Amino acid sequence: MGFILLLGALVSTAVLVELDVLRLLQSSGNLWQFLGQLLTVPDWAYIPKLLLKMLETIEMGIVSTAIALLLSLPLGVLAARNTSPHPVLYHCIRNLLNLMRALPELVWALVFVSAVGLGPLPGVMALIFVTTGFLGKFLAESIEVVD
Repeated sequence: MGFILLLGALVSTAVLVELDVLRLLQSSGNLWQFLGQLLTVPDWAYIPKLLLKMLETIEMGIVSTAIALLLSLPLGVLAARNTSPHPVLYHCIRNLLNLMRALPELVWALVFVSAVGLGPLPGVMALIFVTTGFLGKFLAESIEVVD
């Protein structure tokens, strides 16, 4: 019974998207050419470049996490209700941490690319922003639990 329902859903979807099976079969030669190119012997000359870029990515993550940890310590203390010196400061820092966490890294990266240009720096800055938001919130909540 389930197979018949699945087959019916497949056929109705094919009709809805106006799937042209004849055209699909005629252009299958391109698919075989593409798959044949995928299975050829790779060019190993790119491996050193790839390894360097992989190392750069790991370095970006480590550096951004370390800087975010340093930035989140004072922000987390100020964002905790029981350690913040003033309620207005508490709400401002808490909203800042929420803003840092609300936007994805890619959005922050686009903002920083427009500000500083291409390269690893905008990525590091984006990771710092988002990670600071998360670490600051975690620290603030941990401090609030302690009485």
